[in-house]
Amino acid sequence: MAATAGKLMHAVQYDSYGGGAAVTDVAGEIIEIGQGVKDFKAGDKVVAHLSHLNGGGLAEFAVANESLTVTRPPEVSAAEGARLPVAGLTAHQALTQAAGVKLDGTGKQTNILIAAASGGVGQYAVQLAKLGNTCYSNLWSPQH
Repeated sequence: MAATAGKLMHAVQYDSYGGGAAVTDVAGEIIEIGQGVKDFKAGDKVVAHLSHLNGGGLAEFAVANESLTVTRPPEVSAAEGARLPVAGLTAHQALTQAAGVKLDGTGKQTNILIAAASGGVGQYAVQLAKLGNTCYSNLWSPQH
């Protein structure tokens, strides 16, 4: 299965449609697991981030690294879950690493400004900031 999926992923790259980036955010159901996979089994609903080098998010099947895959909560649809990896991780890293916000609310109170709060990363940043001990302001355009 992995060899077949690899061929499918390679055949359906965004580059072949005139774009420049591989699609890397996916959500779905595990059909088969590879050797050494410990935390997942066939039938699990997951969200994953695929390699930027290979992409494969437009393929019928994709091969994801276990360390870049998480279980998708039942209340999150596959379409909603597929929007999470890059935007969600970017917001998480900006808040926790760059701004030093502790998302469990135990850190010192921090004032933060979230620019472009109506975009994908900004929406996640606002929601994550609510988990931390933050006072936040956001910027957006009235046209959006």
